[in-house]
Amino acid sequence: MYRAGRTSRNHCGLIAAFGATLILLCLSGCDDRSKVSSSSITSPNGAWIASSETEVGGAFGTSFDVTTVFLSRTKGDKSKTRVLSFSHEYGSMRIKLIWQDSTHLRVDYGGVAGKTDIVEPTFVAIKCSDVNISMEALPNSQ
Repeated sequence: MYRAGRTSRNHCGLIAAFGATLILLCLSGCDDRSKVSSSSITSPNGAWIASSETEVGGAFGTSFDVTTVFLSRTKGDKSKTRVLSFSHEYGSMRIKLIWQDSTHLRVDYGGVAGKTDIVEPTFVAIKCSDVNISMEALPNSQ
């Protein structure tokens, strides 16, 4: 005996279960994070290392591109301290670490040359121990 409507309800339930499983798999298993570039420079007196790291990643709908600048000592506790972070639209950005002297780190930053990239500082420290930190935005045309 044929029962109308039963088959379509079973299909709807199956489709809903499949969709929910697919969403859960993407949200839990698609977190792909990778470092795409890094650089470092030692202070003139050899006491500090300034470094930058660019990471890209995220899951569907939650992607990110972030560049972080760290300071670490060359002797004693060598753990990295975050002093600057930038959010940007592309997988890379222009960044240059410049030691003005042994206690002044200048960071020049900007978007990818030739593209209309928006680079926004998201974390800014102006001093770390005895090191002063300054930033200079680069024009987009460079």
